[in-house]
Amino acid sequence: MARVEDLWVRKDKTRTPVYGKGMRYRAEWTEAGGKKIRKSFPTKAAAMDYLADQVSAINGGTYITRRKQVLLKDYARVWEGHQLDQRASSREQVAAKLKLYIIPTLGDKALDAIQRIDVQAAVGEWSATLAPSTVKVT
Repeated sequence: MARVEDLWVRKDKTRTPVYGKGMRYRAEWTEAGGKKIRKSFPTKAAAMDYLADQVSAINGGTYITRRKQVLLKDYARVWEGHQLDQRASSREQVAAKLKLYIIPTLGDKALDAIQRIDVQAAVGEWSATLAPSTVKVT
């Protein structure tokens, strides 16, 4: 499990005893062996960035360190398997879009390597051959 905790303010918006003292946000995650790792930061963005670099929850408690090594096609396969709230027909449509368009275009890129320009290029490529409604859904 990985999370960012506000050390100064509780969920009910009341102040904690350490309000205004030291670092405000703490990144915390549990390694595979059950050991908790914690590190504090002055801003929530810094804590979240650090946490994103350290761990990535992929499969219900299984953590892969250094998210940069996870390819989109690998993540998509796991993500697709966890879409239990969709109807069977919706899952089939998502699987088709992944198989036909998304994975061939972006699948070999690491998650952290995919940038806005890559997605825009993929959409431009799809727009040349697909109907606008298909591009929108994809």
